[in-house]
Amino acid sequence: MKGLIVTAEHDLRLVDDIPMPVLGEYDALVRNECCLICNGTDNEIIAGTLAEIREYPVMLGHESAGFIIERGSKVRNFEIGDLVTRSIVRKNDRYASGWGGFSEYGIVTDYLAMVEDGYSDASRYTIGLMQRVFPPGITPIQAAMTITLKEVYSAFARLGISAADVLLIVGDGPVGLCMTVISQVFGVKEVYMLGENEMTLPLAKRLGAREVFNHFNHSDVQLLRSKCTGRINHYIDTVGTEATILQGMPFLAPDGFIDVYGLRTGDM
Repeated sequence: MKGLIVTAEHDLRLVDDIPMPVLGEYDALVRNECCLICNGTDNEIIAGTLAEIREYPVMLGHESAGFIIERGSKVRNFEIGDLVTRSIVRKNDRYASGWGGFSEYGIVTDYLAMVEDGYSDASRYTIGLMQRVFPPGITPIQAAMTITLKEVYSAFARLGISAADVLLIVGDGPVGLCMTVISQVFGVKEVYMLGENEMTLPLAKRLGAREVFNHFNHSDVQLLRSKCTGRINHYIDTVGTEATILQGMPFLAPDGFIDVYGLRTGDM
């Protein structure tokens, strides 16, 4: 089957020789419809700097969504036709596994059925807890986007963000936009965004940001400083460079935090 791999020389390639996944009794076969790019993790795998991935060539992708087309004999929590996320391709004779979501097909595992049956190796398949079924009416792209929404929600909960906080989100990419949405779930009333894209900054405002600022615009930057210096409880950096981290210091309230969510790898 076709899919994206990273070579031992750290080149990204589309190949058509990935072996089809072999289904176990608790596995279901998924025809992938989409896989999103994770800027931090995928770029680290390509660069060879992600600690979890040490074998190459390796199959890439971990934010996939697709439809189940076949089930193992002991699968009972997935049905044919179900839309699911995070299918993977396990290591095979040709490629190591960087989850393999950019492949045509993948597998999900019925971890709950394993536990119910007392399967002795169930602990090896806890990824099944992240492989979820979505209701009718949700598209594969929307399902895949919930992976980012879930991760942002989890981060906000760990950071202890509350409705009384003032947030400054740095970066107007998909993660920054998701943070704007999730901030509304947490009841935050005062959310600002500093970005650079004239298409996505207005979208952030429609999603709930009180004001947005373009860091290429000097007057925008000056206005942001006048409004937010010394007031920000959580300066959330979705970019992850030294420059974007350090520029947050003047904005912090006395009890403020710089929260680094993004991770820029090299020049990518």
